[in-house]
Amino acid sequence: MKLLLERGANPNLQGNKGHTALMATAGAVRRNAEMMKTLLAAGADPALKDAEGYNSLDWALRQGDTELAALLRSRGAQPSFRLARPAAISEPRTPAAALEKAIPLLALVESTSIKKVACVNCHNNSLPAVALRGAREAGLSAPAELIGHHAQWYEKTNGRRWESTLWLDGSATYLEWALTEEGYPAVISTDAIALRLLRSQRENGRWGSDGDSFRPPLSNTAIKSTAFSIRTLAAWAPPRVRTLARERIHLAAGFLEQSTAPDTQDLVFQMLGLKWAGGSSAMPELRDRLLSLQREDGGWGQMPTMSSDAYATGQALYALSAAAGVPASREAYQRGVRYLLKNQIEDGSWFVPTRAFGFQPYYEGGFPHGVHQYLSASASSWAVMALTAARSGDAAGPSGQ
Repeated sequence: MKLLLERGANPNLQGNKGHTALMATAGAVRRNAEMMKTLLAAGADPALKDAEGYNSLDWALRQGDTELAALLRSRGAQPSFRLARPAAISEPRTPAAALEKAIPLLALVESTSIKKVACVNCHNNSLPAVALRGAREAGLSAPAELIGHHAQWYEKTNGRRWESTLWLDGSATYLEWALTEEGYPAVISTDAIALRLLRSQRENGRWGSDGDSFRPPLSNTAIKSTAFSIRTLAAWAPPRVRTLARERIHLAAGFLEQSTAPDTQDLVFQMLGLKWAGGSSAMPELRDRLLSLQREDGGWGQMPTMSSDAYATGQALYALSAAAGVPASREAYQRGVRYLLKNQIEDGSWFVPTRAFGFQPYYEGGFPHGVHQYLSASASSWAVMALTAARSGDAAGPSGQ
């Protein structure tokens, strides 16, 4: 970047959505103060706004009141956009009533989204599918016709392209997680996925990239990718490679045990991955660390600099239940439940604002909250998973057996 600036690159060049290098730096998950100082010294303008009206300080504040936000304020930057948050319900519902309101919304967005864009995505399809499956298994009323929706789509698309799948590189994702939760059987296309995973695993046991995420929090990290890949291999490894798959899962579990999760979500998937690998002696320590991150309001934040929200709180409760076996009756769990119930919106959803740089065209997926619907749908899915355990009293939850 310094070389480009020295040779005349314009630090205020804006992309097709109005984003500048300063905005990207301000909103990055892995914060780099030196990069921001270099841009500011080269004349980067903190007052510039993107196509939605956000400036660099607005982007920095999406990660909380960080040192980058302080640096921008020291240069005179002021927020230009005040987010309008929908009001939470005036009288919190019971867990059963909250689920009764939320489940139809997830069913609607899962069905609407797949019809509109003819593909499966993590926020509007995979996570709602996992939540709906868990709710139905717990005896809750979830539309039966939508259970298995993922499998139907997969059979029409990726399931027929197993040869290209075989030669792709990369880890498992939310799609594979949803399919394995739905009990999708081992077929030739899943054989290809399993063989791809065996080929793609790194020497230290991980899958995925350690690089920055441009679409937080849903983009995969090494910890999350490794957890998904463990779950997929455990479910779909073909008979001839099952011994090898068990060895690779053991290697992946070692990577997870040695990792230090930088935020709530990675800690959640560290715990889930180890559970899917067969358990770990490290689980009590990870459980206690996750419990220590609970805030006074009963919730969890996505990052240390961010306030509590339903996305991180639902994740944390789900991991405590499904991975660590914490009973829903435990006071810490009940505090988290009360946080979720208190912050549910009247329509049955939970609102969590986006903090990702969107690169795909926006489409209306059938969930409330406009441009914030994708992360809000994800948050609502995690909240439903957490409340399902609270209502049923089942500490295992989906995949917790």
